[in-house]
Amino acid sequence: MEGGGTNDGFLDVLYHDALGRAVDPSGRQFFDQALAAGATRGQVAAAIFSSDEYLSDVVSGIYGSLLQRPPDHDGLIFWVAALKAGSHDEQIVAGIAASDEYFSKTAA
Repeated sequence: MEGGGTNDGFLDVLYHDALGRAVDPSGRQFFDQALAAGATRGQVAAAIFSSDEYLSDVVSGIYGSLLQRPPDHDGLIFWVAALKAGSHDEQIVAGIAASDEYFSKTAA
């Protein structure tokens, strides 16, 4: 997917790559206005990569990889909050890998 060198094209590619979906109309309007007001593409990308949606996808991917299931609601909220507070992906992986549930999956 190519962006065509326009702000709308940039948003199309960013949403596709970061969130795995098309830009919704409200997101397009919000970020088009931000870019028109002087926000940089880097700032827009940072906003997407720090969004609850993106961080939820990160946590869901870790759960899927380690526990072979989607996160429960409380776990998702906890780990997304940890990422928003500055934790790194690796810390989330380590936390989940240290869980009793993961240990029970590794015990043969």
